[in-house]
This record gives sequence, structure tokens and C-alpha cells, in this order.
Amino acid sequence: ETTTGLLGNSIVALARHPDQRTLLLEHPEIIDNAVEELLRFDTTAQFTGRNTTGPIEIGDITIPAGSNVALNIGAANRDLRRWPDADQLRLDREDPRAISFGHGIHHCLGSALARLEMRVAIPAFVNAFGDYTVDPADIEWKRSHTLRGPTKLVVRRGQPLARPV
Repeated sequence: ETTTGLLGNSIVALARHPDQRTLLLEHPEIIDNAVEELLRFDTTAQFTGRNTTGPIEIGDITIPAGSNVALNIGAANRDLRRWPDADQLRLDREDPRAISFGHGIHHCLGSALARLEMRVAIPAFVNAFGDYTVDPADIEWKRSHTLRGPTKLVVRRGQPLARPV
């Protein structure tokens, strides 16, 4: 579910940013970086829950040990302190690594497989559908606070791309 959501989110992002689709076409060697940027830009897992093991100070507030907290992964991946242009999709972004797959003992076990699937699926999709379009009115989004992705996505095939990715 998370990988299909990520693929759907990526198809939408590349439809909204055809310049980035062209960049990938002209520079297929950036696919690994592109996958990381797509993970950062619109990740599937938007929230995750944790329990504090000790008191945590954030600004003027102390969250006591044993508290349930929700971490907003989607917002963290758009942190302007980390990426000054965080709301822009840039497949050639230097160091786009995000926290989409968690960290440390909470790192997603399926992250390597998801990255591999994206490295294969994105170029295959772009090659098959060319200069495609997606009408935002035709997208139905998952109704979830935790997971983001389309449940229905109508893609209109465009002209073939000049060179395969």
C-alpha cells in the first residue's frame, strides 16, 4: 500500500512538474536521486506515532516521559531549515534524503525494496506514457491521516518522449 501510494504520488508530482520529467528524460543517471526527492516531496506515510522514553523539551514545552506523540513526516520533509526551497520538486536536488522511511530502530524494513521498485517503475511509466497529463479533478485521494496516495488516478497518455529514460 505504501509503495503504490508513493508511485501514485510520484506520477502526480511529475505531471504537475513536467520540467522535472524532462530533466529525468535528459539525465536518466539521476534516477536514484530522483527517487529520494520524490520520497521527500510527497511521501506516503505522513504521520507515525511514538512514545517518549524521557522528557523532551520543544521550545517552551516539556513533553513528559511516557507520552504518546504524533510525528508529522510530511511536514518534516518540507522543513525550510533543511531545504530552503522545500516546496519545489527538484529531481537533481543535492542531498534530498528525508525521513520518509524513519530512522534508527524505526527504519522501514521495506525501504530498499520500495526504492528499487521506484527506480524501475518511474522510468518505465514515463517511457510508456510519454508527456502524460493528470487532471486534478479526476484524482481520488485515500481518506487517511496517516497514509497519502491516490485511490483513483486517471492518466492521459501524451506524445512519446524523445529519448527513453
